[in-house]
Amino acid sequence: QKVKPLEPHLLDTPSLALPQAVNAMAEMADAAWSLAVDALEGAKHGKVRDREDLMTREALIDDTQHDIIQYLAQLTQRELNEAEASLVPLIIHCVNDAERIGDLAVNLVELADQLADGKEMLSEEAIGELDHLAAIIGEQEHLAHAALGLNGRHAAAEALKLEGEVNRLTLEFEKKHIQRLEKQKCSVRCGIVYTELLRNLERVADHLANIAERAHEISEVQAGV
Repeated sequence: QKVKPLEPHLLDTPSLALPQAVNAMAEMADAAWSLAVDALEGAKHGKVRDREDLMTREALIDDTQHDIIQYLAQLTQRELNEAEASLVPLIIHCVNDAERIGDLAVNLVELADQLADGKEMLSEEAIGELDHLAAIIGEQEHLAHAALGLNGRHAAAEALKLEGEVNRLTLEFEKKHIQRLEKQKCSVRCGIVYTELLRNLERVADHLANIAERAHEISEVQAGV
C-alpha cells in the first residue's frame, strides 16, 4: 500500500510537518527493502511470482518519492528556522536512496527473468551466499530505522560497519563463484546472473548505509529543534 498521505494542513506548522515527512521516508525505505527481498526470492528460485504486484509496488515507491519531495518543496515556501531548513535536504537524500533501492529491486526481478528464460537455477551454495548477504542487509535496514532514535549515532555506525562486511563478502563470494565455474559446477549464464545479483545487493547496502547516516543527522537536528 501507499505510504500514509502527507497532511497539507500541517504545512503551516513545520514542527509537525517535518516529523510526518520523516515518518513517510522511513515507511518508504521499509517498502523498498521489502520489495527487494521479494524480488530476490524470485531470483533465488529462478521464477518471479506475482510480477505485476512487484512492479505495482515499485511504482508506488516512485509515487511516494514524488509526494514527499513535493511536500517538502511546499514546506520550504513557509518560514523555517535554521534547524528545520537543514532537515529538508537530509530527508530528500534519504528519499532518493530509498527510491534507488526500489530500482535495484526491479533489477533483481529482471535477473530472475533471465534465469527463467534460460530454464536455469542457481546452485544451493549460491543461494546460501545470497541469503547470508540478505540477512546482513536486513539488519542494516533495522539499524537505519534505529538511527532515527535516541541511540542513532551507534546505529548509524553499526550500519556502516555492515556495509563494509557486505563489500567484503561480495568479493569473497565472487571468488567462490569463479571456483565453481572452473569446476564446471554452474553455467556461464547462471554465473553472470549470480554476479549481477551480488552487485545489486551490494548497492542496496550502500543506499541503506546512506539512509542510516543521514537518519542519525536527522535525529540530532530534531533533538535540537
